[in-house]
Amino acid sequence: MHVMKSLLISLSLLLLASGAIGQEVSDTILLDDVIVIPSPFSNYVYNDNAFGNLHWSSEAKKLKEASFLNESLLMAPSVHVNDGTTNPIGQDIQIRGFKTSPLYGLSQEVAVYADGVKKNDLLGDAVFWDLMPTFAMNQTQVFVGSQPLFGLNALGGTINYTSKSGFTNPGGALALNYGSFNRMNAIAEYGANNGRFGYYVGANLWQEDGWRDHSESDVTNVFSKLSYQQGKNVVDFSLQYANTQLLGNGALPLELLDRKEWRDQIFTHPDRTENELAELNASWQYRWNDLTSSRLVLSYKDLETDILNGDESPFRELIENGSVFLVLGDDDDEGEEIDADDYAMDRNGERIEATDDNSEAILNKNQISQQSFSAAYSVNTKWQAGAVFWEIQSGLSYRVGRAHYQASGELGDFDESRAATGSGQSVSNFDTDVITDIGNLHATTGISAVINNDLAIQLSGAYNHSSLILRDQLGTALNGDHRFSNFSGALTAYYLAGNNWMFHGAVNTSTRNPTAVEVSCADPDAPCRLPNAFLSDPPLETVRAVTTQAGIAYQNKRFRFSSTGFITGVSDDIYFVSAGPLRGSGFFDNIGKTRRMGWENSVSWQIGERWNILLNYTLLDATFRDQFKIAAPNHPRATDGEITVMPGDRLALIPRHNVNGKISYQLLENLELEWTQLYNSAQYIRGDEGNELDQIPGFFRQDVAVRYAVQKHLLFWAKVKNLTNVEYHTFGLLGEADEAGELLEVELENNVFAGPAPPRYVELGARYTF
Repeated sequence: MHVMKSLLISLSLLLLASGAIGQEVSDTILLDDVIVIPSPFSNYVYNDNAFGNLHWSSEAKKLKEASFLNESLLMAPSVHVNDGTTNPIGQDIQIRGFKTSPLYGLSQEVAVYADGVKKNDLLGDAVFWDLMPTFAMNQTQVFVGSQPLFGLNALGGTINYTSKSGFTNPGGALALNYGSFNRMNAIAEYGANNGRFGYYVGANLWQEDGWRDHSESDVTNVFSKLSYQQGKNVVDFSLQYANTQLLGNGALPLELLDRKEWRDQIFTHPDRTENELAELNASWQYRWNDLTSSRLVLSYKDLETDILNGDESPFRELIENGSVFLVLGDDDDEGEEIDADDYAMDRNGERIEATDDNSEAILNKNQISQQSFSAAYSVNTKWQAGAVFWEIQSGLSYRVGRAHYQASGELGDFDESRAATGSGQSVSNFDTDVITDIGNLHATTGISAVINNDLAIQLSGAYNHSSLILRDQLGTALNGDHRFSNFSGALTAYYLAGNNWMFHGAVNTSTRNPTAVEVSCADPDAPCRLPNAFLSDPPLETVRAVTTQAGIAYQNKRFRFSSTGFITGVSDDIYFVSAGPLRGSGFFDNIGKTRRMGWENSVSWQIGERWNILLNYTLLDATFRDQFKIAAPNHPRATDGEITVMPGDRLALIPRHNVNGKISYQLLENLELEWTQLYNSAQYIRGDEGNELDQIPGFFRQDVAVRYAVQKHLLFWAKVKNLTNVEYHTFGLLGEADEAGELLEVELENNVFAGPAPPRYVELGARYTF
């Protein structure tokens, strides 16, 4: 890691020493814009902002002004955010009700790629937004629906971006923005080429104090690329280094959030995640002739993650033979039979006695070291036979890596700020040390035909074979070998009616395999503390999604409209049943079938030369389709600690209605005003999958922005997010109100916890290009 870091910094310094708002709308719809087989091997733009998909380039405001990719996604038609950590970089992003998140313990149902390299991590398929250099993105695409050619995890959609080079983005830029909560983002980038050789280097530094107590975060990202273009060859070498520290302090009891003085406070802390990434990629594209080309992509990644969570102790005091010991449970468990495994044990196998400084808190420490190598090769061929234009793309990729997971716990106490402070007393009950070797083979073939320039048909298939080999470093309890093989396919058609109308239909399938986290935490009789422990591993089944969709699109020079209906049925869905924020425990299980059924609509309209209007609306019905029982110890209507989920009950944290819109007005040639609106309807909380409790209320948020270009190369902007300072929540779950109240020294009865959304945020920024 240190060698990679030194190499990257040296290269970046050497390179530095060397050296229109909106998107125009065509007056016709072209099949060339849409019938390109999307896969991680391709850099093409696919389905330009139609049928729920989204594309933007480095010139778009959302990339120029956004600090992180998740912020850029908010105006997509079917994107929704759950802010469980209340950190702006720790958000869960949903596409059509399918999640991608930096948090372990959540199903990862969206695939993310950069330059043909998968960004989902090895251990739990998690996606870390802080490790994606938004400033270095050249083209970004969001594909909705199941996408078999993107491999595993692409159940609900895929995010794909390509990075800048000295050929695609010559010139330099300096940008700085500063806002509320002492949030600052500074960017420097430069690219150049001499026709044969090119280079690009960029860096950004982001930091903030956070709007809640004890929530400071900082991110450093450096990205560089060397390029060579000559004749039939295009070669790129890129190197990225990132070092981040994020604090996300999670949910608070809803009763307290109703009191204004509590919204910026936290429950317990620290809740800190530190990532350090070094990644080296190489790409070689070769054009064999005018019709055939190939591409080879190689990647090596080293990711080190340290997680520190200060939580309420899972142990209670037990008086036995004149001594006070610590045993698993809370005060409600008094009088129950105690097993030998329930006692808190030190590293010498001795029972731990309670003291004044070890009985209230626990510091959960997790270290994850991941190294991976991937290789992908693809061939693309085009030809014409009569009135039919054919294109076929075949690819083979292999990803192999090792994830070393270690977990430990240190008993402690809380200070006046509810910070968990260690006593130096380690507890061995949750010690974990497991190495997981992971391999994935992904083979794809896709063929498309354009007939008479008005009908396009695309047929594709993908085969995946994966292995998970777990080796317990403390014994044999966690050893396990898991193999998964599956095939997915897709059939897609587009029909162009005249110059302005297009019709679309598709049936696609995709899969995701259980992750190392899930297969090691799947025992309902012994729930684990994620990501703090692994357990024995009953088998889990592969999750399969089938998406059927149909849509219509219209476009002329000033107006664009798209409407798509879709149904995605998921079989053997995996669900994490949580025991609440105080225990952080639960288990994974295949809970049967779920379904996301919806209707996406998008309208953009340019009125005259000054007005631009964008409106997106999605109706989404996300429901369970099978009856089952899940543990819900904190649910007020639970029977024997369980609730029953019935077919038709809605999935948690997915609103039925999602609306976003934007109105921009060009007051002067160099002065633009923008008003953005976001509405989400109510949503059920996690832990209430039976839909028996009140939902988290919906919300309506407004943002405004002003942009002023002094000259061609200098742009200033001012933004206000949450203009009316509305108080709302995008995340909720069930916890233990009585124990939370005891720690907070207030009386609480409602077991609902919620993640408060940030208050009004004001930002000033400037960007200079040269």
